[in-house]
Amino acid sequence: MKVLGIIAEYNPFHMGHLYHLNESKKATGATHTIAVMSGNFVQRGEPAIADKWTRAGMAVENGLDLVLEMPFAFASSSAEYFGEAGVRLLNALGIVDSISYGSESDCNASLKDLANLLVDENDEYKLLLRKKLSEGKSFPSAREEAISILRPQLKDLLNHSNNILAVEYLKAAKRIKSQIDFISVRRAGSSYNEKNISPASFSSATAIRKKIAQDGTRSIKKQLPPKSIQMLDSFLESSKSYPTCDDLYKYLKYRIIISNKTELGEIEGMREGLENLLKTAVYLSNDYESLINNMQSKRYPRSSLQRLFLHTLLGLQKNELENFRNHNKFYGRVLAFSNNGRQLLNLIKKQSDIELLTNINRQFPKDALLSSMLAYDIKATDFYMMLLKANENKALASQDKVKMPYIG
Repeated sequence: MKVLGIIAEYNPFHMGHLYHLNESKKATGATHTIAVMSGNFVQRGEPAIADKWTRAGMAVENGLDLVLEMPFAFASSSAEYFGEAGVRLLNALGIVDSISYGSESDCNASLKDLANLLVDENDEYKLLLRKKLSEGKSFPSAREEAISILRPQLKDLLNHSNNILAVEYLKAAKRIKSQIDFISVRRAGSSYNEKNISPASFSSATAIRKKIAQDGTRSIKKQLPPKSIQMLDSFLESSKSYPTCDDLYKYLKYRIIISNKTELGEIEGMREGLENLLKTAVYLSNDYESLINNMQSKRYPRSSLQRLFLHTLLGLQKNELENFRNHNKFYGRVLAFSNNGRQLLNLIKKQSDIELLTNINRQFPKDALLSSMLAYDIKATDFYMMLLKANENKALASQDKVKMPYIG
């Protein structure tokens, strides 16, 4: 048995994802596959286009064997924390032989060199980074400029979204001394941030979601595998809609107004003094987009603000996330599995001490900190369900607990 691991969002599972999965299997000779997938909210701080069980089901129907949920606290965090959590979780399973990631280049060796530089952090790099940050630059910009000075041949790697995540995966593996092999599959088709459908190649998930919002799923029939279309149609038929960032605004505004600055200052992602800007901006804004526009800058990019807003809504605090990171333990929340996935679950139980959760009505982590981590997953799902118009008049409590894994 050869086990392949993938870290993904599948928002939704499209033809590019299918290409990556198939190419990864070919490259590794994998017989079984595991994906660690974000839940109902994704890394950019946005609600997913379909709930986590539907998206996990899409993955299994298209060839994945087992889908585990990345805990909300990490799935909604920076690329560093997102990548770190995915690698640590796959490593903790004790059965993963290789991890495959997509990248915008074939420079796997260069990505590893860059990861080594960022993990080792020599004195020259630290000095340059501090200097750039003191000039008011955001951390990503400051890091990129420091790299361009120290390793000019590597400077362009972090201009691409997939490469950024790839470096974070490699950094995490080096830090925990993981023995898992990493392979790169060059991204095919449109770039990650491309907003328009490409009829000649694979389209980005961003473009697909935009097209669905404008014209429905019929407009993207060629962009998603048939089984993904079928499951997405079923979800949208039952829910009548999917949540968007605009739907968050009234709840976010209320939360900001009733919270004092000290409380806001404790929220994960709230830099020093940003709570003052947030308090001011919310009174000058009429909707989610205007709130973003009133706060966005080079120091506070859109994605960071969106994550901050989501953390504010759900009350995730800085010290909690740090405690979760330092704990270095995970549970394995099972979202979907195939017959091969059932074999993987049995093997994990034999070779790892990680707690596998398939029904949290009957199972809950014994570890207190893991229980706190899981509580955020449940809270995020309750909130997501509340945002679904079709579910507005249904009981919200413990929606997360009644869902069972999708079995393909």
